[in-house]
Amino acid sequence: ETCLIEFGHSCHNGHQGHLYLYHYSAHHQCKVDVKSHQMKEIENLRKEIKFLFSSIENKMIPVRVIAIAGTATTLACMKSGFKEYEENRVDNSIITIQDMKNIIGELSSLKPAEILERYGPVMHGREDIIFAGAFILYQFMEHFEIENVAVSTRGIRYGAIVKYLTELY
Repeated sequence: ETCLIEFGHSCHNGHQGHLYLYHYSAHHQCKVDVKSHQMKEIENLRKEIKFLFSSIENKMIPVRVIAIAGTATTLACMKSGFKEYEENRVDNSIITIQDMKNIIGELSSLKPAEILERYGPVMHGREDIIFAGAFILYQFMEHFEIENVAVSTRGIRYGAIVKYLTELY
């Protein structure tokens, strides 16, 4: 079985981190307020995320996890050193828990303008929220003992269509 995860931020204020877990028979949604990545806020965020994840049964998280949407593809670009989005090189790429540790460590010391400068156009519009998305993904992987996630450039609708067609035939 496969689990899809999508995480991002709210459009109206840019400070709301979201994590969506899609599993064939269940849909979980967690919302976490992310205002900055100061040490105290990071610890509070870690506690809130752990609390939210505790409501999800470990058996619901299968061996294969696919991260979808813009934050996941941006993290894959960061890991691979791509300054521009390259769909064919990002799709099906793998992000390990160690990659996430490294990314969080680097991002935690940078301001949004520095993030944009270091990572280039691929980061445009995400420089102020990428730390939150990376942190949420890392906490997810750590909590559920996930060693790596695959990144898909396709969204949840694509997966729903594939699932429907598979069940049809």
